[in-house]
Amino acid sequence: MASKLKESAGDRYKSHCVDSVEWEAAEHINTLELRLAEQKDIEGNLWKSLDRIEKQRDNADKAHLLINNENEFLKGLIRKYHLENDAFTGKGNIE
Repeated sequence: MASKLKESAGDRYKSHCVDSVEWEAAEHINTLELRLAEQKDIEGNLWKSLDRIEKQRDNADKAHLLINNENEFLKGLIRKYHLENDAFTGKGNIE
């Protein structure tokens, strides 16, 4: 649409029939279309970044869960060792 407006304005401008307002309007439309395309590219990159961050968060959550489970397992082993080997009370005191 902007290119047709620009062509028509250009033809009239060359023949000095009208001012270049239509030409400037077409230029402005082209500029706005370029900005819109850039914004769409930026938006696409932001969504990709968000997906990447969510994957990193999910991986961190999984790692935290694994560490927590391993920690609980090790605490259980220590408690069992203390219960079996405590000469005074027979009980462990690690929580």
